[in-house]
Amino acid sequence: MNKINCEIFFNKLYEDEEFCQQLGKVTLSSSKLEVQLIKLLNNNSNVNNNLYNSTLGSLITKTKKENILTKNTIEALKLLSEQRNYLTHNIYSILSNDLDDNTLINSKKEHEIIKKNLLQTTSEEKSELLYSDTQLYIERAYILVENLNGMIEIIEKYNKGEK
Repeated sequence: MNKINCEIFFNKLYEDEEFCQQLGKVTLSSSKLEVQLIKLLNNNSNVNNNLYNSTLGSLITKTKKENILTKNTIEALKLLSEQRNYLTHNIYSILSNDLDDNTLINSKKEHEIIKKNLLQTTSEEKSELLYSDTQLYIERAYILVENLNGMIEIIEKYNKGEK
């Protein structure tokens, strides 16, 4: 098996219908999760601003501040947000070498260890990528969709008062 250029690998992901389909589902599920968090905040807090302009990360922060969800649920939400951001915002930058991997890996965030591990893995993988590795990214997106949908169910139960 031959190693491939990262730009070529990005193009393989871009052309892979299954990966793009899963990435589309990540986007849709993320959007639904954001709306569920907005409903939760509107029903359980004194937050008065227009939450529909908030990012997923800021909604999680507001939910944490209002102490509406358990600590474990907040931590799971933060992890999902990091994973979603990785797939939707950082993957091209990393694979194309347009952004220094260490910039992302060493960023100061609450989930530095999680983010560092996720981005470090991608940094190491990109030097060994094979054409068949598109399946790895398809699986990552699929698992993220499943996790996002599971979290949506949890937040919907909170919204129905079924904590």
